[in-house]
Amino acid sequence: MNESFEQVLCRWYESNHRKLPWRETSDPYKIWISETMLQQTRVETVIPYYFRFLEQFPTVQDLAKADEQQVLKIWEGLGYYSRARNLHVAAKEITEKYCGKLPYDPKELLKLKGFGPYTTGAVASIAYNLPVPAVDGNVMRVMSRIEKCFSDITRAKTKKEIEGFVRAHMKNCAPCIFNQALMELGATVCLPKNPKCLDCPVQKFCQAYQDGCALDLPIKSKAKARKKETHLVFYARDHEKRTWVQKRPNTGLLANLYELPHILVGSQEKEACRRLKEDMFLDFQTEDGVVFRVSEVMLTFTHLFTHIEWELMVADAKVLHALAGKSIGEFCTPAEIEKLPFAAPFLKIINTVFV
Repeated sequence: MNESFEQVLCRWYESNHRKLPWRETSDPYKIWISETMLQQTRVETVIPYYFRFLEQFPTVQDLAKADEQQVLKIWEGLGYYSRARNLHVAAKEITEKYCGKLPYDPKELLKLKGFGPYTTGAVASIAYNLPVPAVDGNVMRVMSRIEKCFSDITRAKTKKEIEGFVRAHMKNCAPCIFNQALMELGATVCLPKNPKCLDCPVQKFCQAYQDGCALDLPIKSKAKARKKETHLVFYARDHEKRTWVQKRPNTGLLANLYELPHILVGSQEKEACRRLKEDMFLDFQTEDGVVFRVSEVMLTFTHLFTHIEWELMVADAKVLHALAGKSIGEFCTPAEIEKLPFAAPFLKIINTVFV
């Protein structure tokens, strides 16, 4: 009897999948944490964060009771901080509305903060073995090639089409295995640029491979170029070796994280910085009224966000003046700074120049 696509794929997965910590459990909470961390982040990066997060917040209730700053601190360096804030809000919702247990019904899961179709599908299928598709980038790529789908995968209509393919195949196998098998195939074999077609366990089912067009799929429209900005960052310390830091607003990019003060650099500021070698110092004022005296630019580097590219010019500076009641910053000791959650680019600066 000939095996089906899903039977071959699942058998391959059970014999060949990577041994990852979240695959050793059926706990919905742990699966939710891992799937959230894995969004747009590499497995090897996630593993230590996963262990630290669960050590500090072993249950939904522990996460719900935590202060947001604690959650952001444990997430520090992992990026895409809205994921951490959404986890925290959803944990409170689960504690208050569902007695601390992630709901079994996918429709109820979808109501939780941060639960889109992918996270809902991952938790529902992996933890509860429900036939709900979990379509991420890997699955989109795999199914585009298997079904020889030439629709643009950046379009919502195409994602629905892919979800339909997955749902149809899932009827004859265990959803908890099938969804993970698709993800694993995309992560280890059906790669974006150099797919290992000759090693693929489901090669004979792949319409794109059979027709010689696997490398042409998936179809994906180009993303918009990142907006570029230059920021002058003030690394200011007092005579007690405390560093001036400030908290970002509670909305927008890097919300509620800490940072070093900085200003957006225009043509005038760039020209001023070029004069630093000629002048002994220059003064700059931030939007909240703090005046910094800059003596030199110590470090320049680039940090990439999803839609923005920051060039950061880090200047050795002193605080000359801060408006009482208006400034959002303050001097903090190294011990105090170590407890605060910092945005990645500023954490890099602190770890580079902090002595």
